[in-house]
Amino acid sequence: MHNYYPVWISEHYLVYPDGRVWSEQNQIFLKKTLSKFSGYYIFGKNVTKVVGGSPTLHRILAHCFKGGIPEGMVIDHLDGNKLNNDLDNIEIITHTENTKRAYEKGLAKGKKGHENSGAKLSEVEAIRVFECLQRGWCNNSIAKQFKLHPRYVSLLRHGKRWKHLHDFYGPFGESIPIDKFVDKYVIYLKMKDTHTNKEIAKAAQVDQSTVSRWRSGHTRS
Repeated sequence: MHNYYPVWISEHYLVYPDGRVWSEQNQIFLKKTLSKFSGYYIFGKNVTKVVGGSPTLHRILAHCFKGGIPEGMVIDHLDGNKLNNDLDNIEIITHTENTKRAYEKGLAKGKKGHENSGAKLSEVEAIRVFECLQRGWCNNSIAKQFKLHPRYVSLLRHGKRWKHLHDFYGPFGESIPIDKFVDKYVIYLKMKDTHTNKEIAKAAQVDQSTVSRWRSGHTRS
């Protein structure tokens, strides 16, 4: 049994220890949705912009009830169930420990990339690449950041390398160069309140998973 009290995320939103979020402006509890992209419960980005921009419920709870999330740390669901956001079931840990636990729980399987003699990245570097993919970086931007060939980044994006990490962090949308991304994202902003993901995807010439990622707040950083 928790002895936590509700915490104000901002002056407009109040989060309860059981994961409910109250909108002071609308005087209602907000409805959480299940992200097809990440498999986590999420809220709109307006709710979470003060907690690092993450729309996921488990990160909101960790931020408000676990003392915040230090840079470079992640949240582990101890029982392996992404949807069990009981405060006793979430823990703030490092990426490396999170990946290790994923293997132990059977959530990540397959031969580790660094065991492959042709691996171009260490596991820590590969994890950072997949984090960039989650945030919507294009192949060229990642390649420049990590001194890789864009074709190699494409292989990572599509699970042809480091498959066990791809299965854990992915799937990912298409690679959109930054200049084209801006134009396409502007189309999304103009249509997001009046059109479906399918309609926006067609207008912006992106796949629906990319639009879904935008709605979930997974844009470029």
